[in-house]
Amino acid sequence: MFVLPALNDSHHINHVKEFIARGYDVDVYGFERVDRKKVDYGFETHILGELANESYKNRIKLYLKSFKKIGKNYDNANTVFFLSGLDLSLFFVLLNPGVKYIYEEFDLRHTYMPLTGLWEKIDKRIIKKSLVTALTSEGFIDYHFAGVCPENVALMENKLNPGITNYVVKPKSFDKDRISIGFVGGPRYDSVYNFIDVFCRNFPQFDFHVFGGPILPQFETLRKYDNCKLHGFFKNPDDLPDVYGSIDLVLATYDVKFENVKYAEPNKIYESIYFETPIIVSSGTFLAKKVKRLGIGYDIDALNEKEVINFVNNISEKDLAEKKKCAQGIDKKLTLNINDDFFEKFEAQLKKGKK
Repeated sequence: MFVLPALNDSHHINHVKEFIARGYDVDVYGFERVDRKKVDYGFETHILGELANESYKNRIKLYLKSFKKIGKNYDNANTVFFLSGLDLSLFFVLLNPGVKYIYEEFDLRHTYMPLTGLWEKIDKRIIKKSLVTALTSEGFIDYHFAGVCPENVALMENKLNPGITNYVVKPKSFDKDRISIGFVGGPRYDSVYNFIDVFCRNFPQFDFHVFGGPILPQFETLRKYDNCKLHGFFKNPDDLPDVYGSIDLVLATYDVKFENVKYAEPNKIYESIYFETPIIVSSGTFLAKKVKRLGIGYDIDALNEKEVINFVNNISEKDLAEKKKCAQGIDKKLTLNINDDFFEKFEAQLKKGKK
């Protein structure tokens, strides 16, 4: 029984579809985000309301209105709830004590809040009481447990919809006179904006593409550059081959002033590997360590104008070819949303609970 904070999010849709593909009976409840494109879920959903970037006070009202009613509709002995996100999970468990649940942590949201230490204790308590906790980044194991993974914690990274294998990875040739860099997703963060601004201002002969939305007012100002192309929303996974087929590198620099960013593992790394497109990430992050280890990209301080200019000036066909070769050497199956390890641990925990 899924309870999700954003139904119209490919991340959550992929997880539901994987449970269905593995033969589980599912019901799906959740909220739609007004700032995201409507999608065809491919399964029945129960919409609890719409969430915007409103205050937590209004969000909590929606939680209180919905969650106790949902909990009463299901037989606890035969139901496991899949709860996604700290605030949603906390209120659901408080209103429905004793339920069996999977807790999915897709970001360290509490690191943005006051009293982070207190929220961390609450977060770890929710993890401890879960049947299994699914973390979307190896870095979260470092953050919570100093790299030592508890028995009931498994990785469930935000990888690609397996349907992507129905599409061909398009070949592309490098043109040093027309370098093309892209950002894929909803553009935000000062480091992303600064990189694009510096790139477009200093290299008018090169192109920067933004695929995704919504386009925030800050990023709308980039339309002043003729070489900045804001394409808006695209269909995932259908449009991804064309998206990655049109760029030489993919930008995934996020602001390291946020603790969450230092440990998160966005799905861009898996898209980068699958489509053999070198990735640019922020220095001083878990993601930077992983990119270096795999040899598939670069890390920079995207808020430093001189560093951005120096990076672009030193892009070479030979180096990009080496990064691409490293990506080609990684089994593409490892980039797909196929979470055998998670399901093995989940089913073992279920059996353990029945003894």
